Amino acid sequence: SSDLQKLPDVDASKLGVAVATSTSGGILSEGLAAQSSDVAAARARATGPCKNFSITINTGAAAGTTATATNTVIPAPATQADPGDVLVLRQDQKVSTAGQVVTVTTYTGFASVKGYSVSALYTATTPGSAPDDAAFRQFFTAAVNKVAADG
Repeated sequence: SSDLQKLPDVDASKLGVAVATSTSGGILSEGLAAQSSDVAAARARATGPCKNFSITINTGAAAGTTATATNTVIPAPATQADPGDVLVLRQDQKVSTAGQVVTVTTYTGFASVKGYSVSALYTATTPGSAPDDAAFRQFFTAAVNKVAADG
């Protein structure tokens, strides 16, 4: 897609990452970068012509495998960030190969707060399981609010 962009060069000393698991079995990860992000541009990409995509493998051992991803902007939890600077996406992924279908749902939250980029990702560890919406919202809200309070 023409919406793909090279990530900017970032000083690794200005990054932070945390990873946790939810009691429901999901993996949660948080990222922090000491630079603001353009949430409006991310929202435009997430709702534009490349918001959904599919891939089909035509050759090799995996020939016939198809993968689709559907992205949906979902309401963000209330945080101390400006609501226009917060974006939450749900991505439903489906991979079909040799008659087997596996589905996985992820939530990704982005926020620009006090010159920092905050991100959080939730991935269900059991394919086909319902995402833990409450765990993601709690985790993302805490990440954003910590930056809003501490800067």
